[in-house]
Amino acid sequence: MRKSLELQAELGPVFDVTLDAEDGAPIGGEVEHALLIASLLASEGNRFGRVGARVLPIDHPRFNEVVEIILQSAKAPAYLMLPKPRGVAEGSPSCSTCCMCCTTSGWPGWRSVEATRTKPTPGYAGICTSF
Repeated sequence: MRKSLELQAELGPVFDVTLDAEDGAPIGGEVEHALLIASLLASEGNRFGRVGARVLPIDHPRFNEVVEIILQSAKAPAYLMLPKPRGVAEGSPSCSTCCMCCTTSGWPGWRSVEATRTKPTPGYAGICTSF
């Protein structure tokens, strides 16, 4: 994650950086990994405001806690990505739960994919953006 931020700093704001809370966290270390993501979001490495996060699957026991930690960073993520739902029944709750976390965390940038009437990125159930 740090190398990606360093590369973005070197090349300029020509690409976004996604900090991965799903595949990047060791089993049982999801909260600590979310704290690392929050610290990197707030760091000088996030100089262009083009750093987002991919969160855990909705059914993960730490989903709400991880989303809240990331959203409480001193610098808000540019976007949040939800992993692809494994079925229709999982998609809507993912967006609803994320919206609730974003709202209760006071993140001003929340917009669901449905609210913006855009197509979701392939492989993701929803996108939160701050622009």
